[in-house]
Amino acid sequence: MRKVLQRLGLGVWTALTYLGVVTGIAGVAVLEERAMRADLVASQTSDAQAYLDMLSEDLLSVLRRKFDTGRAIAGAVSLVPDINQDQFSRLGAVVLRGEPSVLNISTIRDLRIAHVHPIEENARILGTDLSTSPVRVASVARVRDTGIGELQGPIELFLGPMGFIVRQPVFVGSEVADPSDARGEFWGMVSLVFSADAVFREVGLFEPDKPYEVAIRLADRDATPIFGDPAVFGATEIQSDISIANAAWDIAVIPMDGWITRPPGLTTRRGTYLLIAIVAVLLTRYFLLLRAERARVSQQLRGAIDVLPGGFVVHDAEDRMVLCNDTYKEFYAKSAPAMVPGNTFEQMLRYGLEHGQFPEAVGREEDWLSERLSAHRSDESFVEQQLVDGRWLRIIERATPDGGRVGVRLDITEIKENALKLERFNAELQSALAARDEAEARFAELSDMSTEWFWEQDADLRFSYLSAGMERATGVDPSAILGRRRDEFARPDAGSTGPAGTTQILEALEAREEFHDLIYRALDVRQDEMWVRTSGRPFYNAEGTFMGYRGTAADVTPLYSALRDAQKADRAKTQFLNVISHELRTPLTVLLGFNRFLTRPHVLPAFKRLANAADVEGREDLSVALDGAMSEVENFARKMDDAGQQLLTLISDMLDLARIESNTVRIQAERVDVAPIVASVVEQFAPMATEKALALVHDVGEVAVYADAARFRQILNNLVNNAIKFTEAGQISIRSERVDDTVVVHVEDTGIGVAEDMQPLIFDRFHQAETGNTRNTSGVGLGLTIIREFVQLMDGEIWVESTLGQGSRFSFSLPAWSDDLGHEDLDDDIAAADRA
Repeated sequence: MRKVLQRLGLGVWTALTYLGVVTGIAGVAVLEERAMRADLVASQTSDAQAYLDMLSEDLLSVLRRKFDTGRAIAGAVSLVPDINQDQFSRLGAVVLRGEPSVLNISTIRDLRIAHVHPIEENARILGTDLSTSPVRVASVARVRDTGIGELQGPIELFLGPMGFIVRQPVFVGSEVADPSDARGEFWGMVSLVFSADAVFREVGLFEPDKPYEVAIRLADRDATPIFGDPAVFGATEIQSDISIANAAWDIAVIPMDGWITRPPGLTTRRGTYLLIAIVAVLLTRYFLLLRAERARVSQQLRGAIDVLPGGFVVHDAEDRMVLCNDTYKEFYAKSAPAMVPGNTFEQMLRYGLEHGQFPEAVGREEDWLSERLSAHRSDESFVEQQLVDGRWLRIIERATPDGGRVGVRLDITEIKENALKLERFNAELQSALAARDEAEARFAELSDMSTEWFWEQDADLRFSYLSAGMERATGVDPSAILGRRRDEFARPDAGSTGPAGTTQILEALEAREEFHDLIYRALDVRQDEMWVRTSGRPFYNAEGTFMGYRGTAADVTPLYSALRDAQKADRAKTQFLNVISHELRTPLTVLLGFNRFLTRPHVLPAFKRLANAADVEGREDLSVALDGAMSEVENFARKMDDAGQQLLTLISDMLDLARIESNTVRIQAERVDVAPIVASVVEQFAPMATEKALALVHDVGEVAVYADAARFRQILNNLVNNAIKFTEAGQISIRSERVDDTVVVHVEDTGIGVAEDMQPLIFDRFHQAETGNTRNTSGVGLGLTIIREFVQLMDGEIWVESTLGQGSRFSFSLPAWSDDLGHEDLDDDIAAADRA
């Protein structure tokens, strides 16, 4: 080994030094890489678990809603055990509103399907005997014996696809409507069938851009998949289980692109540490060479001292002279005999005083000696001294690390003569400087009063000036920023969590452009978060050369923090609206379903028994009283139904608004023929228009749009309903026209109109245009806001034209359908809007 080191020109000590440097840097690199890998695993696990928790909660919410819907139907049937098919269909139409994943509902009596809704698509399963299916027979028996609903599936349905079935028992003869409180005679059960794919689509499992691959299986079966690839369960520990009624499911997720095992930027970091190691070895070599060079230079120093142009002297720690050059002795010719190694500095001074070496000391020798020794013994001394021959010397003395002193004497006679000339010029300069100082004082006074600070960057874009206002406003010492470039603490990646001002500022600096009131996040400037608003302008010299930037800045951290707090509160509000709307909608739907029976009390068994008793006994007075009671019940029920429908509309609007704000609205764009939907809406609102003696007409051509059919109908319903609500005489008309690549639909009325100053506001939330001091129409002002959002999600526009007292025309445009044009771009826009 020693021979190898000799061939490389290295000693053992030098080789060990290199090895120690490289080993230390390698150890730091290994420790940091382990920490990066641990952080990467923790981050991926946290993100996957959060997604799994959200998915589990959404799936449970959907299943609970299906059970609630089944219980609502079972409760309604228990009140009318002799319900016929027509009544069952009307009940189903009310209860299943807003349940697109439900394929059908039915009643089962004696293991046969007795009623079904919708009847048109499911008529052929009426009377189907379930006794041929042991699985269905066992499920019916469990529900009958336990009196508790259950979930069956996935199972192949009678009409083909795989799905789930919620079965709820129906008991009659009990005074309590809820079968879980008191059971009567078992009448049969209600079956609610819904598509498995529709449920999974409802919770977003078929989204093409979902970040994780999902697998779901039954907990009581060996890896039987309900959804997804069963291999997912073996590839991840991110798993969860959910249970509802008799069903228990396991859910697992893995990233669509697999787990990331290599931390980002690892190659760059390794290269950085390699570069650091190389630089460290080179620096080590440099210091070793420097040490050798010092030994060589010390040999040359003595010879160099003698050829210095000035006087040079060295004293040891006891202030005894070690050496001096000939120039030093020539300056002090009268003191030269005392300038021998071993004499102290005080001894040489006293000898000079005795022989007239220092003319300025005459008459005050001891005081002069004390002052000179005091200056000589300070860590750094700077003295000007006049010699007896009239020359002036500049004396520079400094302490050495070993406690000694080194001194240099320079002849500054010419400098002193020039100083007299400078004094004359200085008088002239003082006048100009006074004017400058006055201007700077005014600027400093304004700067001290301002909450902003001023900055300047040089031609290399390094900060060369920061006013004192920065430290006053932020607590940051400007010296920590001076000399640094802006991109050192304002990196583009910092803009991903806030305003995009960082990128705009750096682009403006690169292009030598002005920028105004841009906000960026300052990194590594102070311990807490810091957001800065800044403006800047480039400046040039007289030749047009770029010299740098000047500008102003202000700390806007409190304002930006308040903005983020407001955004957080808005998200909390949206989540609350979403939850409360779901919780209110289910019981309200049940109430409306039950109320439908009260609007037709003559079909209820109790009323039938009273009517039959009155006829049998010939009690005309009882019949009259019964008819009056039925009339009153019908009247109150209609009012309850109107109020309930109004409340249901409000809840639906709140739910739509919450979905819009949380970006969970799903737009299913397809070809939509305008004429059939318009005709259907006109038929729906014809009774309302007739009641107010209004004409409701339409003139729609054979046109088609690319839109979501349900949302298109909702937009029309809202506009027509508003037109009837705000029109007392005349007519409401609906017409369409083709404009370039769009179809424009107009809804025009002869109502009260909207004032010109109110028209820009009517699409805002919770706003209604009014013509008086009070509002005489129902609603909270969400309808137009919601339909505007729907129109924009479908790549359209909506606007209003109105004259107060004459009427209004609401118009909206949607992309026209074209077979040869294609709609890939629109699909991308809608998907991007859903993800925004």
